Amino acid sequence: MMGHQQIIHARINGFAPADVFIHIAPYPKNHLEGFSLPEEQIKNKEFPLSIWTGSSIARRADLSWVKGLVCHLIPNGLETPNEEYLKWWLALISAEPKFLIGIDPDDEVNFWKP
Repeated sequence: MMGHQQIIHARINGFAPADVFIHIAPYPKNHLEGFSLPEEQIKNKEFPLSIWTGSSIARRADLSWVKGLVCHLIPNGLETPNEEYLKWWLALISAEPKFLIGIDPDDEVNFWKP
């Protein structure tokens, strides 16, 4: 998982982003430069908004940093099977976000609120 450590650091210091976008995809190394990198966003007093699951497994991922945040779950287009999306959806619900919204691989919008 990439980008979550910066959110953990911000939360330890009493700050949290309003929304977090969790991409079921590898970290796009060649797409992010400069101010788009999570580390640079922290340096600029901004919050990293995008997290990439990479090769993480939903049921094994430490998602404790999600608690109380508004999360958006975004699949990697047709490359994300419905089963993988569902695993991340359920794992995120278990982590107790404030609100969870997702667009599943069939382009349907899903909502969850405790």
